[in-house]
Amino acid sequence: MEKVHNGTANQAAIILQITFGALIAAMLFWMLESYMAVYFFQNAGFVHDWLIPHNRQLLFHRVLVVILFLAFGVVTGIAVSRGKRLERQLKELTELDPLTRIYNRRMFIAFLEKEIYRSKRYKEVKRRCDPALIMFDIDYFKKINDEYGNKSGDSVLVAIASLVKKNIRSADILSRFGGEEFMIIAPETDVEGASVLAEKIRYLIAQHDFEVVGRVTVTLGISVYKADDTLDSLVKRADKALYTAKKNGRNRVETT
Repeated sequence: MEKVHNGTANQAAIILQITFGALIAAMLFWMLESYMAVYFFQNAGFVHDWLIPHNRQLLFHRVLVVILFLAFGVVTGIAVSRGKRLERQLKELTELDPLTRIYNRRMFIAFLEKEIYRSKRYKEVKRRCDPALIMFDIDYFKKINDEYGNKSGDSVLVAIASLVKKNIRSADILSRFGGEEFMIIAPETDVEGASVLAEKIRYLIAQHDFEVVGRVTVTLGISVYKADDTLDSLVKRADKALYTAKKNGRNRVETT
């Protein structure tokens, strides 16, 4: 509801701004025409009032032009606001996961490539930490779907995305990697920092009461960028850590 409200408010603001601009243009037109009328008719002995002419035909003409200006402003404002709304919707379709409303896999890859590039580019900067990658998925998610239905499973995915997003730094990037798998890119974070963050997420989810299904746990794997890492190797090491954590009992954090 908040997102819809903000979108409506933005559209109204755009329409008001363009309409206000059209009103200013109409006022300038009115003043310019008044000035031109005085300039051309004063030498002929024509007594012309400055802004509001006594001539009804001339007054009607000016009012009509002002109305046309305002109508043009409103129509243009509506067209621009709709265009921006469509642009925003298209951006969301290409960048966000449609269910959880967090970044999708494509954006995860783009962000991780950017962080890897930054680490290689600025590796000579003292005391700079390389990015950490936290990969996690929901334990026994198939059982949740089988027992409670896909709708309840989807609600768990949405709730976890929302919970995690509220409890990471603004610089951290959360994305849905696929199915019940999620990824967090934590820029400039060492192993200790990533472990603290992962444990925090594990605890918060384990203590959360999910609608219909009750308690749910997640298993997490961590990898931190090394000098010879590629995107694939960094993801594979996080996946390996996640596999190890599952092998060791789930609902835990492991690091490679």
